[in-house]
Amino acid sequence: GPPRLVAGDAGEQGRVWRGRHGQRHARSRRWR
Repeated sequence: GPPRLVAGDAGEQGRVWRGRHGQRHARSRRWR
């Protein structure tokens, strides 16, 4: 898998994923 997902889970990239794409990814995960 891409290091972005791993970093996001770790908390480092999570800030960017949650802050920038928090809503987008949150909805994707809920819908998926």
